[in-house]
Amino acid sequence: MILSFDENPSIHLPGRTFARESFMARAVSALIAASRVLWIFIWIRLGIPPSRSFLYYCIYLALLIFVIRFNQKRRASFLTRQHVFGLGALAAMLLTSAVFTIFPILWADITMRVADDSFLVPTLVTPSPCNSNNAVIAHISDLHITENQRTRDGKLRGNERLPPLLSRIDGSNAAYLIVSGDLTDSGSPSAWKITSSILTKGLPRTRVIATPGNHDLNEFFGLDPTQQQLREKDDEITTDIEKMPRLSRFIVYQSLLFPSLQTYNNISLSKLVAEIPKKSTITPEEEQKCFKQCKDLWGPGMHETQQCFASCRQNWQFARFDYLYSFRDMFPLVYVDYDRGIAFLSFASTLYHSDTVGDNAIGEISEEQIVRARKLLNGLPPSVNNWVFTMHHPLIRQHSDLAFPFHLSDLRHSIAWADRLYESDWFLAIFLRNDPNESRKLSDVISKQLDDRPEAKAFVFYGHRHRRPLSRIGRITFIEAPNVATSNPDDFGFYSVNPMRNTAEVSWCAVK
Repeated sequence: MILSFDENPSIHLPGRTFARESFMARAVSALIAASRVLWIFIWIRLGIPPSRSFLYYCIYLALLIFVIRFNQKRRASFLTRQHVFGLGALAAMLLTSAVFTIFPILWADITMRVADDSFLVPTLVTPSPCNSNNAVIAHISDLHITENQRTRDGKLRGNERLPPLLSRIDGSNAAYLIVSGDLTDSGSPSAWKITSSILTKGLPRTRVIATPGNHDLNEFFGLDPTQQQLREKDDEITTDIEKMPRLSRFIVYQSLLFPSLQTYNNISLSKLVAEIPKKSTITPEEEQKCFKQCKDLWGPGMHETQQCFASCRQNWQFARFDYLYSFRDMFPLVYVDYDRGIAFLSFASTLYHSDTVGDNAIGEISEEQIVRARKLLNGLPPSVNNWVFTMHHPLIRQHSDLAFPFHLSDLRHSIAWADRLYESDWFLAIFLRNDPNESRKLSDVISKQLDDRPEAKAFVFYGHRHRRPLSRIGRITFIEAPNVATSNPDDFGFYSVNPMRNTAEVSWCAVK
């Protein structure tokens, strides 16, 4: 078989000729040309030297041209259908060309996306030696409490590690504990009960301010049937009233841990939970609202609409669901400690992602939450000059080696390479973080408010990456906590923060 580079390229097989119209010939030619153009364009566009993968591509292209030219000039027959290489060799060329065509597109998109948020790369800071006696705020993250013996991905759970950690925090007399997400491993009712019990017993005097994580809320970690408005069984509409949607569980248990925490529009969580619709409180107006939702959902005259109407008349679950669904519009949660001059704003960075691992990895703080945060900061009195922002997904990325962690030897150890990829700086910088555009917007809001208030300081607490760098950009301190069930003994501990000093004191307290 000969792939010619003449004016009329063709593939020659014994007894028949496939001219330019041949799909295989067109595909190989197009892929080679496209990949070559894409690599050159990306190289010029980014203004960076060729990567190792680009050099691999050049070697591959040179080898490909040599093989084809050799076959053409020598009139060799090793690229024929009868030869052991035959069409398999051409198929391998096609597949390799496809890889070298698709990869540069993905690589360029990721690299330029990271380059766009270079303004959010902070300066790393070494935490002070542990001084828990002056702690006002303690910070931990990623508890991954579960009713199972292991987490979903087979790792250690936080059930046994959390109590001794809380005992040390309780001894520090910290007024607040921030838990920046993933309190549970899957958001199940039993996991929340275990989490609440451990936190309540371990910290009887400390106010716990949590933020929902992707493991707490997202459907990727198991479908929660109660997140459906209706469940059909034997032509009857039924609902398990003992279970609630994941977000409402977070709100309910957060209200138990700290009842005075409020929604952005000044509704206390204790009041919000107390007014969850119950059978005795449903009104005719709510029933009519239920009817309207049935029509909007199914359309008039449908059999399902009549079933829905029956549900409205027979129970109060539809109104209950509507009320619980409104919880997604209550963030950021707020508490202001006027005596200490501290304002807490707790964001939800995982409300709008649910069913894929990619969605779970990348956070999203909505535009609405950012607008509300600006209004809340504008309304703070001058005496409240310590601002604490909590979220699960990192607002910034750390200094990272953005080289793709791949070597040819990894082809023989794909499982080990996958594990190394997941833990690499490249993966953490690209995926395990908040959306860069929204990070820029929220950072701009915080920076603008700090410019208007020279005496103010800002602290951003988060987790998700299971690491603990401490960093700063101007007067914003970024505090990232590791997972509780860490395998690194140096990472088992908590951050101790005293924001009320002129120079805020942030120390890391390891627990042995």
